[in-house]
Amino acid sequence: MAGGGAGHWEIAPVYSRYEVVLGKMLDSKKVSGEHLAPYLRNIDVQWDRINVDDLPVMDFDPEDRIRFSLNEGELLVCEGGDIGRTAIWRGELSECYYQKAIHRVRPIRKTEYPRFFFYILWTLSKTRIIQVRFESKYHRPPDLCSTSTLSVSFPGFR
Repeated sequence: MAGGGAGHWEIAPVYSRYEVVLGKMLDSKKVSGEHLAPYLRNIDVQWDRINVDDLPVMDFDPEDRIRFSLNEGELLVCEGGDIGRTAIWRGELSECYYQKAIHRVRPIRKTEYPRFFFYILWTLSKTRIIQVRFESKYHRPPDLCSTSTLSVSFPGFR
């Protein structure tokens, strides 16, 4: 159902409206100390808040810094623990990245409302719909990049 104005809703896969990127894999063998920067762990991302105190650091070379950068308004979605736990990055630090087990969900268009998608994920998590969907389909903890295949009703605001 595609619509052009307020009151119209569109059922669309998440990937058509957001870019989903899984965080950087920790690899102690590749730590040189040359490009150290703070990063978020799963435990640092809580429902609607992000801990930025005493963050660990790891190497993020120039290419990593582009791939794993965070921009204000992007969603950070946890893959483990409380599956789907989400917070919105508010630019708490000028430079910060994220590790594997967290997905950065970046709006493709400026007309998206990340706060709306936050509430969708909150509802899916709290009602255990997201856990049941992934556990029954994959028989393992979900890889929330699969969230990209999830279709959601989005308001048709343009």
